[in-house]
Amino acid sequence: MVDDDEDDFILTRCLFEEFRDNRYALEWTASASDALGHMAQREYDVYLVDFRLGAENGLDLVRAGIADGCQAPMILLTGQSEKEVDLDAMEAGAADYLVKGRFDAQLLERSIRYSIQQARSLRRVQSSEMKFRSVVQSASDAIFLVDGEGRVSLWNDAARQIFGYTEAEMDGNSATVLMGEEHARTANAMGVREMIENILAPRSGKAIYASGRRKDGSELPLRCRDPFGDPTAKFTTPRSSATLPNALRRARRSKKARNATGIFLKTPTTRSTFTTLAATSSR
Repeated sequence: MVDDDEDDFILTRCLFEEFRDNRYALEWTASASDALGHMAQREYDVYLVDFRLGAENGLDLVRAGIADGCQAPMILLTGQSEKEVDLDAMEAGAADYLVKGRFDAQLLERSIRYSIQQARSLRRVQSSEMKFRSVVQSASDAIFLVDGEGRVSLWNDAARQIFGYTEAEMDGNSATVLMGEEHARTANAMGVREMIENILAPRSGKAIYASGRRKDGSELPLRCRDPFGDPTAKFTTPRSSATLPNALRRARRSKKARNATGIFLKTPTTRSTFTTLAATSSR
């Protein structure tokens, strides 16, 4: 607990003694700098941070701790109920916001328990994201994902080699820049998601021939085949092509893959003049 008032620490410790789960132990510091040191050492599972820390601000401590890489949840405690402070706490990254004098042992214990569970879930998601990105970036096939607004949210090096755009150039950029002139006009007129849902999805299981466009303006042929054949899969490949590595199939369950409209682009082989384009299911 980070609080410059020892009386508040004593009162909070009394609440801890009423917890049903006796595994929790409360320790105290009045110094924000000491708290940052503990956060840097990853010493605690959760932090209770007072909004007023003498001349310092609890929100600043939350922000600094998160900036330093602290993954433990932080619950902000304040002596007054203010909607603006509540919103600021959430934006700063606090796991919860409690008003002193308005919570009992049961509420405090529940807040701590849920905050810890949420932090663990977030770490699992982040680990999955890292594995997903690692596999995607190391793949020899060109892979990129498109969000619901038609913007590219992931771009691997193989895609750079085909289209000529770097990841920095494509991050957040419209996927229409990768389409041939005719298809880009259609996408701009009706929207990328509408194009996928109304033009590509109804032709599930059939080969769709299209054109792509490189950074230098030159166009290249693409073949889209069975992009929506498996509604449970985030990535699909043609049956005649090599399947994605097992790690990538597992990684498709990551948050980034689940939230993406998604596109998987297979690079051309020496036996074919076409690349193979497969869009992921948005479900």
